[in-house]
This record gives sequence, C-alpha cells and structure tokens, in this order.
Amino acid sequence: MNELAPWAGFLGSLASASATLTGFLFVAISINLSHVISTPGLTARAFESVMMVAGILIIAILGLVPGQIPEYFGIQVVAVALLLIVFSLPVQCGALRRQHYRSIWHVVVRILLCQGALVPLAAGGVLLAMGNSLGLYWLVPGIVCAIFWSVLSAWVLLVEIVR
Repeated sequence: MNELAPWAGFLGSLASASATLTGFLFVAISINLSHVISTPGLTARAFESVMMVAGILIIAILGLVPGQIPEYFGIQVVAVALLLIVFSLPVQCGALRRQHYRSIWHVVVRILLCQGALVPLAAGGVLLAMGNSLGLYWLVPGIVCAIFWSVLSAWVLLVEIVR
C-alpha cells in the first residue's frame, strides 16, 4: 500500500490553501508595491514569503502525484527544503547585517519561524527518503510554521507597512 494515499485529502487541502495564500501575498505586495520597494528589507521579506508558501504548494503537488513513491517524495521534499534554505538564509542574514529590524525580537521571530519551518521539512524528507513513513508527520510542523510565517508576512505587507 502507498503510504501517501491516506494523506491525499491533507495534501489536496494544503495545495488549495497554499495556492490561495500565494495569490493573497501577490495581491498584498501589488497593493503596497511602492511601500514595499521603498522600505528597506521589505522586498526581501516579500520574496522570502512568496518562496516559502510556493515551496509548500510544490511539496503538496508533488505528494499528490498518482503512484508517487514515498522515498522519491522524500527526496523531492529535501530538494525543495534545501532550495528554500538557500533562498531564505542569505535574505535573513542580509537583513540582519543591514539592520532592517526594529528589535532583536523581530530577528528571532523571523529566523525561528522561517528556518523552524524548513528544518522539519528537510528532516521529514530525509526520513521518507530512507523509507520511514514517520517522515510524513515531520512535515506537518514545518508546513504549519511555513503557513503561519506566510500569513504573518502577508499581514505585514498589507497592513503594517502603511502604519
């Protein structure tokens, strides 16, 4: 039996939710484009947020491929997580170097939520690639953190930016 089959409903809902959130982020960025471009660090944050939720969308779509082998899905999840780390870590380090944060609390929250999403995704992918179906359960906290981070960023890009 394919271990991914019971997860089809979850992955389908996740694909719908992350696609919707991706669209919402683009709308938020478009509405406040002049503020996003003129405020130091916000273009990077917008990029990071869109990439995070798009990464979750890609993971959900890959998990829904008919006949998907869990080990291959694990390799694909690891690849997506590593790409997201490659995109997000330099953005966060650059923002820290340029002092785009109001307080250390903003730094901690941003890095913990963003990287806190990617570590369980990568760990779950590795477990799946090794044939351990418990890796699917490791994906859940990463997905929750990624969605929470993206919603928080959407709020910042839509509401907080104009305060």
